[in-house]
Amino acid sequence: MHEIQVFSFTCVDIVLAILRLQETYDRIMYIDVDLHHGDGVEEAFAFTSSVATVSFHKHAHGFFPGSGASNDIGKGQGRNFSLNIPLRDGLRSRSLTRKIT
Repeated sequence: MHEIQVFSFTCVDIVLAILRLQETYDRIMYIDVDLHHGDGVEEAFAFTSSVATVSFHKHAHGFFPGSGASNDIGKGQGRNFSLNIPLRDGLRSRSLTRKIT
């Protein structure tokens, strides 16, 4: 069985922008507030401590892409440089603001 991977052009653009920023800055933080987990950007920098990724997203059984659990924290040198804040249905603006701040 083959697993289908989706990697959007927006994700590629973000990764390229971060690589460009690394020419000037030693450390970069990428914050993704979206319905879906920012898995592409997180995976691109999962092994480095120079880019921290933070993703606020819906996380539910069967919901695409199925990644982004709170224990997904990066790998190797990038361990603890990925932060996932999985959210449930029914979140209102005020509740989201409290989680972000």
